[in-house]
Amino acid sequence: MTGMRDLRIEAARSALSRGDLETVRRFGSTLVTDNPSDAEGHFLLGVAEASSGGTRSGIKHLVRAVAIDPQGEYRAQLARLFIMVRRDGDAAATLRDAEQALPRDALSRDTMGCVYARLGNHEAALTHFDEAVTLAPGNTEYR
Repeated sequence: MTGMRDLRIEAARSALSRGDLETVRRFGSTLVTDNPSDAEGHFLLGVAEASSGGTRSGIKHLVRAVAIDPQGEYRAQLARLFIMVRRDGDAAATLRDAEQALPRDALSRDTMGCVYARLGNHEAALTHFDEAVTLAPGNTEYR
């Protein structure tokens, strides 16, 4: 079953990078149906929902993902959604927690930088923006 799960995650992540939210939603739903405690499934559903205008639904899924697996990537996206609905205190707390398990991808670090900037903590934002550039030096969106 793990092999099929890995294939679904890979397909969903690929769809996410293309902006194919319906495919992301389909694979995320399958993962959660197969295992309601699948953190990656909740993460994928949360990102798909939020990207389709369902920010509050996205928050619910990301809160669940973080409760199951409190990794930095999930927390970075949850903080982004909290800031979108003006839950600044929750966004700040989520970022503080994310600092304990920093994500290793440029997008998540850039996301953390953006949320810190929205919170007015430009010093912390710069640290994450710099790391995003280091992790993906060829990506001009992080410059």
